[in-house]
Amino acid sequence: MAGVGFALRQMLQQNNLTGVLRGYLYSVMVSSGYWIATVLILAFLHLFTSYYLGFTEPVKEFRAIIFYNFAFSLIISAPITVLVTRYLSDSVYTNNFNNTSGILIGSLLLLLGCSFPIPIIFYIFFAKMSAVTAFLAIVNFMIVTSIWLCMVFLTSLKYYTTVTWGIVIGSILAVASGTYLHSLYGEIGLLLGFNIGSAFILISLLASILASYSPKISEPFDLLPYFKKYWVIALGGLCYNLAIWIDKGIMLFAPEAEVLSNNLLVYPTYNTLMFLAYLTIIPVMASFVLNQETDFFEHYVRFYQGILEHNNYGEIQNRYQALLKSMRSLFYNAFLIQGVICIVTLIMAPAILEYLQISLYNIGTFRYAIIGASFQIITLFAIILLSYYDYQRGAVAVQIVFLCTNALFTLVTLKMGPIYYGLGYCLSAIVTFLVAGIILETYVNRLVYHTFITQNTSIAELKQTHHATSQ
Repeated sequence: MAGVGFALRQMLQQNNLTGVLRGYLYSVMVSSGYWIATVLILAFLHLFTSYYLGFTEPVKEFRAIIFYNFAFSLIISAPITVLVTRYLSDSVYTNNFNNTSGILIGSLLLLLGCSFPIPIIFYIFFAKMSAVTAFLAIVNFMIVTSIWLCMVFLTSLKYYTTVTWGIVIGSILAVASGTYLHSLYGEIGLLLGFNIGSAFILISLLASILASYSPKISEPFDLLPYFKKYWVIALGGLCYNLAIWIDKGIMLFAPEAEVLSNNLLVYPTYNTLMFLAYLTIIPVMASFVLNQETDFFEHYVRFYQGILEHNNYGEIQNRYQALLKSMRSLFYNAFLIQGVICIVTLIMAPAILEYLQISLYNIGTFRYAIIGASFQIITLFAIILLSYYDYQRGAVAVQIVFLCTNALFTLVTLKMGPIYYGLGYCLSAIVTFLVAGIILETYVNRLVYHTFITQNTSIAELKQTHHATSQ
């Protein structure tokens, strides 16, 4: 996160329940607002179409298009969005936002220009669908991809109320227009309605971002040097988002998957169970963002300020211990919240599946997904903190482990049969969590040393000079 902490601290300083609730709501919107909105939109559209028309082929095709667009857009946009996040963080540090509007426009052009061929090739040459449906699918991809990038800028916005209402109104618009247009045009109507609501969300985000910063657009491609300077961060973002989707992609080749009339592979049951499991991590995401950007960030700033102000070693150690205490409290709260939610959801799993009319034969997959999601979100928190300490190679190592283990374990469990579906993802999340914990704990235990030695740019420059001289 870049500057969201300022807004959150203002809310918490109100010292009342309203301020706390607003803080949690804003944390949810910043961390997963559009994702939650999309899940709710798809749920309402699914309930409506299933109730009146049944789970028809057009509905399956619509959901398949959204699934593929989410997967493609998140994976492709990852390197640019993480670099934009870093750029915004640097802007917050220097308190210079003069070029933020330019970076927004430049990064959008760069992202859409690089990703545009993907949906064209996929929907025109691979999928078998009408020209209108293919066009709407491509438009949907471009809108969703743009929203992922704009969500990064939410971390430094002041108009969070406007953003929240934009997402809410856009979601209602998507459901209403999708429901109405579906009755007229079927699958095309569903996709068009979803695009209308998503376009409204995108426009509201763009308007809020441009209204928050200088309208002057200069040096729109000032982000390009970051690809060379922070290529490790870009690689990590790509690996992590690919890891999230790799098991879903592999499971498309399960015997239970099906090929739709538009030539798209789908496994609705597996994907539905995974998305349901991901819903359980929303509360801990909100709590983590709220506490990380307030209490933890304050201790983080005090520690590094002490070093920059040349405090004595005893004072630096005191601030370091306070930072460690805050970090461990952060993880303790996350474990407690997610642990309770995980246990309750595991117990209620049969009732949840019965209510959603999903066969209890899939209860094992659902429980594996719940456990896996719980470990994955804690791992993500560890990656975030490694990024705070600028230990880029440690963070990318965790992300590569997640990608490799999720692919490997999912392939193995796919061969073992349906009762083991989801176990590969679950084991991968646990292994990655252990690796992340070891890397973070090892690094943080020597944080003072790393701050003065391994992260010291002066020493790095001295080593480079010495190496060049010796050659």
